[in-house]
Amino acid sequence: MGKKKRRLPFLATVILAALAASIAGTLALIVVTNRISDGEEQSFSQRLRRSRPALLLQRGRQAADSGADRHTDEVVPARESAAARWYAAYDPKSFGVAPPPPEPDCSTPDSSESCEGWAQAGECDANAPYMHMECAHACKLCGAAAPRTAASPAGGGFVADLACVDKSSYCGQWAAVGECDSNPGYMKANCRVTCHLCQSAACHDMDAAQCKAEAAAGACRASPESMFQRCRWSCGWCAMVVDKRCRRDASFPGQLPAATAGSTGAMFERSLAKAAEKGYAATVLSREPWVVTYDHFLSADEASAIISKGEKHWSRSVAGDGVQSVRTSSTAWCEHDGCGSDPVLSRVRSRIANLTGVPEAHAEPMQILRYEPGQFYRRHHDQNAPATTAWGPRLYTFFMYLSEPEAGGETSFPVLNLSVAPKLGRALLWPSVLDHDPLARDDRTDHEAVAVGRGVKFASNYWLHLWDFQGPNRAGCSNTEVYGNW
Repeated sequence: MGKKKRRLPFLATVILAALAASIAGTLALIVVTNRISDGEEQSFSQRLRRSRPALLLQRGRQAADSGADRHTDEVVPARESAAARWYAAYDPKSFGVAPPPPEPDCSTPDSSESCEGWAQAGECDANAPYMHMECAHACKLCGAAAPRTAASPAGGGFVADLACVDKSSYCGQWAAVGECDSNPGYMKANCRVTCHLCQSAACHDMDAAQCKAEAAAGACRASPESMFQRCRWSCGWCAMVVDKRCRRDASFPGQLPAATAGSTGAMFERSLAKAAEKGYAATVLSREPWVVTYDHFLSADEASAIISKGEKHWSRSVAGDGVQSVRTSSTAWCEHDGCGSDPVLSRVRSRIANLTGVPEAHAEPMQILRYEPGQFYRRHHDQNAPATTAWGPRLYTFFMYLSEPEAGGETSFPVLNLSVAPKLGRALLWPSVLDHDPLARDDRTDHEAVAVGRGVKFASNYWLHLWDFQGPNRAGCSNTEVYGNW
């Protein structure tokens, strides 16, 4: 039982109340005299309204007001949240400016699995009160994880290089699939953090020497949880987010990978046997790595049906994060109404699943291509998905020729010294990953679409992933690294 409060004499109470009123009047005059502009106040209020943590805080207040208990990790009741108490005490509408953030709460784990993602999105600065109290660890405010920009390198600290930034939001996924080595000119100029040229304030190692040694010894795969907290830069996880929706073990349990170490060769051997049964004329162009063509895979009517689905939906093909001079074709994605459910395309997708043994759910929507005379796609690689995405890497490309241009339009594999001529109904299958390690890209399958000389080339890409693609895609997952998908 708490102690009883001592009551002040009535006269003392009156005197204290008068003094308080006088002080309050003086403070009110100071506030009116020095009040910030309406624009500055509006900016702070708008920042709170559009902030994800602030939105959750508002939900928490509503839950607290209604007496509801916390029922998800995205609700932060005001009665439990120090950040809620801070906002309640300093309402921006009346206070005018945001007061200094409260001291970080390092005594408990972060309150939401989304904290890491918010931190990477800049919320530690944009909404410091909430983040300091609810996501202190993600903001690196606790103990050894705290920002150490003032420490000297000799003392083991970290000094942030303000020029150390990634200039594209795609840097993380490009670096994760080896583009820092494959395309060093662009990557080292525009993706300095993820290409390991410098450590930024947002992504750095707690102990550079130790993290480098542990990463080299394989700790990123052996102990990913620990390395994510201490050595994110050395593990190449600067773009990794925490998103429970896209964790395979949490949101898509029980599924099996479409490949394991050493299984690629067996898949191709089975496909050859199935091709013989179905009457597809299979030709093995390479076994290391595998490259196989299957003639008569599509009928002329099926090819025409696929082309028709691209009509009225063509747009300039993109490469990487936008339109680039290395790719000049037109693209139509088969995901609009009337395409994905088309019976002809459904039959083709089922046929591909039967030939490869990869479930249809592991496939991206079909991409339909049109190459006019002179159009091309310079040397590139299809594997663009980091291993820890919800769907994992692209395992195989199943490429279908829907027409025969009069000249040009071959698919060339420069490393393998192979060239495949476009032929109506022909399919071409190759792996994008190594047989002994399906998480690692096989650079030997770099390829290019040679410029069309005469006529028009129609074709279709159909990419197959290691894990289910369609479920996470419907859930809103993106092609970025996700914590927990080890």
